[in-house]
Amino acid sequence: TKHYLTKGPTMALPNKSSRPIKINGISCRWAVSDAPNGKHLLLLQGPESTLKVLVDREIEGMVWLQDAIGHHHCGPITPNWVRQIADMAIDKGWHPNNQKSTTMKITKTGLEPV
Repeated sequence: TKHYLTKGPTMALPNKSSRPIKINGISCRWAVSDAPNGKHLLLLQGPESTLKVLVDREIEGMVWLQDAIGHHHCGPITPNWVRQIADMAIDKGWHPNNQKSTTMKITKTGLEPV
């Protein structure tokens, strides 16, 4: 298991193990942690908050994702996929600047708070 959060006052993702991404024009960083049970944890670090997304709908390296309107696709975890997850999380009340960290899970119907 990889651990990407460093201990400290802001619990930031280190640059060497995470990737930069812009979410609605806001600079963020993201990383994926592999779990021994085949599940993954997506960490999306904004300037003020962290989004943790439990990913357990993987089949042979591909992740199923269904958005709020019912469209679904299967693919690897990519920057585009991370942006889609961030957009869905923003629709559910998370924002990179709101000083409120959130944990969510991908379900058959989309992204849901845990």
